[in-house]
Amino acid sequence: MDKLLNIFRRELSSRGIVKDRDDLLLDQPSAMRAALAFLKQSIGGKVPDFASRTLAKIESRRDEWWRERTKTLSGKSRTARRNRSTRC
Repeated sequence: MDKLLNIFRRELSSRGIVKDRDDLLLDQPSAMRAALAFLKQSIGGKVPDFASRTLAKIESRRDEWWRERTKTLSGKSRTARRNRSTRC
């Protein structure tokens, strides 16, 4: 995932969308988020890093798109079956 993020950062900078900076895709949590992460880690919990959270969001969005596409195809399939049965 880190390699993908580096490629993404380079593409953004090469197209002039953003300036090429090393801190572009670094995880810079707010004070509240940092405090919560510290508390969670202090009791033995795991805090996902930027790459893990990004991957989880990408997978979630892909799954959502897949469900939408499946609904679309399912609806088209039902419509085609109804059209075939009414013609016979």
